[in-house]
Amino acid sequence: MQLVRHLGPMAGAPTMRAPAGLLAVVGLATALRPAMSSARNVVIQHHQHEFAMKHKEAQVAHLRACMDMLESGWPADKQVSVALQTRDEEAALMNKSSVCFKIWESQPIATITNTDIEAAQKAWGDALINISKTYENEGLAAAKALGETIIDTMYGYNYGPVLFKPTVPSKEPFRTTKRGAMAYFVGGDSAYPKDKGFAIKGWRQVTFENHAIWKEGNLGIAQGNVILTDKNGAHTTVDKTFGFWKTPNGNVVIVLHHSSLPFKPSRSGVPFKPSFVAFLSVMIVFTTHR
Repeated sequence: MQLVRHLGPMAGAPTMRAPAGLLAVVGLATALRPAMSSARNVVIQHHQHEFAMKHKEAQVAHLRACMDMLESGWPADKQVSVALQTRDEEAALMNKSSVCFKIWESQPIATITNTDIEAAQKAWGDALINISKTYENEGLAAAKALGETIIDTMYGYNYGPVLFKPTVPSKEPFRTTKRGAMAYFVGGDSAYPKDKGFAIKGWRQVTFENHAIWKEGNLGIAQGNVILTDKNGAHTTVDKTFGFWKTPNGNVVIVLHHSSLPFKPSRSGVPFKPSFVAFLSVMIVFTTHR
């Protein structure tokens, strides 16, 4: 690069030579002007690129957060809503990158099987026995702590209300909240003073006899009898219907639990009907006093 140049002669003017120092300064400024402009453009482009990368990183972080929430087992309706929003953002901003495909790959419904359902039933029975033994050996506080852990793990209260109707609840027959379920299983809640704790009655064996199992996608419903045996060898049979949901991460949780005592007809084989007995009594009195 030539840094010093001579000024050309002006028309009609005598030829003159500028001082060497001035020529050097002028030449240097002229020569550096394109370089300075180019450097300024590079800086601007660098800032623009840095801003774009930070913006893209923020968008990727958002998409990954959505993906994590989906994989953690959100309810299906929220999964679909977030997935659709995420897909639109990903298509526009990330050109359907691997993040998008990873999100969509996490969405297929986890199919529930008979093995899943039977394993969940056995786990429920084992938990009932464990709570009873913990209560006997370590006291109510330990039993309540274990019961809370089991309910958090086995029931779907972390995803929404559970359709839980216990066998003989003291009040509020439908325990759709975790607190209501805890009170029924282990008692000790002032809001449910008559709940004495179904799970702390000394259970030693729990046997499921399924009458039928229905499955569709990630939902399964099992209905039948459960035979409970306490530490004295006494048996209690209840009719139970369990609804199981297999979450996107593969865990099986209870979302429906209905329990009732089996129907027992009267000894004569005809159900007792108080209204009919009252009617006969009135007729006898009426006939006697005619």
